[in-house]
Amino acid sequence: MCMTIPDLDKKVTAIREYKSIKKDAETNLKPLEQEVKEYMEETNQTKYIGYGYSISYKEQTREDVIKEKVLELLNNPKISKVIEDENIDTSVFIRR
Repeated sequence: MCMTIPDLDKKVTAIREYKSIKKDAETNLKPLEQEVKEYMEETNQTKYIGYGYSISYKEQTREDVIKEKVLELLNNPKISKVIEDENIDTSVFIRR
């Protein structure tokens, strides 16, 4: 696909406009989502079905790991032997 410089300029301008719209939408969306979460927490609800929509809310917890320590463990000769013997796919441990 070959395009002219004016066409390229128009497309880049359109991309910038859409990115600006996206940023504005996200800025406006976050407070609304927070209000809905607060309502669900205050009313002790995990699910609500409205007219034309449904909401489900569940508090989630997250645990962080230290990537360097995990890699260090995976490189331990004893653990490497078990991984190899059991044919364990360690690629699922690291998201790229």
